[in-house]
Amino acid sequence: MISRRKISTTAVQRTRGLVNPLLIRATRRGEYDKKNTLVVAGYPLSGTTWLAELVATMPETAVLFEPLDFRLIPEARQAGFSRDNFQMPGESWPDRRDYLTKVLSGKVLTSHTTSHIPLRRALNVRRWVVKFVRANQMLGWLVDRFEIPPPVLLVRHPCAVLASWISRGWPLVTY
Repeated sequence: MISRRKISTTAVQRTRGLVNPLLIRATRRGEYDKKNTLVVAGYPLSGTTWLAELVATMPETAVLFEPLDFRLIPEARQAGFSRDNFQMPGESWPDRRDYLTKVLSGKVLTSHTTSHIPLRRALNVRRWVVKFVRANQMLGWLVDRFEIPPPVLLVRHPCAVLASWISRGWPLVTY
């Protein structure tokens, strides 16, 4: 049975996902400098959403949520992203580089990526916190290719992550 809280959270996120891209585009001023983007990475249920949302409490800061989710974002799938995105620094990756340029510039505004931004925070976004759970194995490549602050890799004890997965009923192996 689905709880009222879950229904309420889902409704809020869907509303944000519909309205936020419009608000962000309408209040965007000039070109965005990727040097203002903070990358937060980690494994699912390791605390990345919590940390990203905490950092995004700074004025004019918002979270770009999971822009590599190839299941929900066709552009990520077309760029070749998948469940595991291993890339060594120095290697060429033109399609993915182009897509990540858009991501780090706050231009991948979908109902999914903007669903965690409170409506009032979608106005006048000047800094992005990009939250990833599919970028851990390419952080070195990201730093090598883009002028961004050092990413934050959040590490939670694997037993705690596993316990969270089990309590949510998530499959232990997904494809």
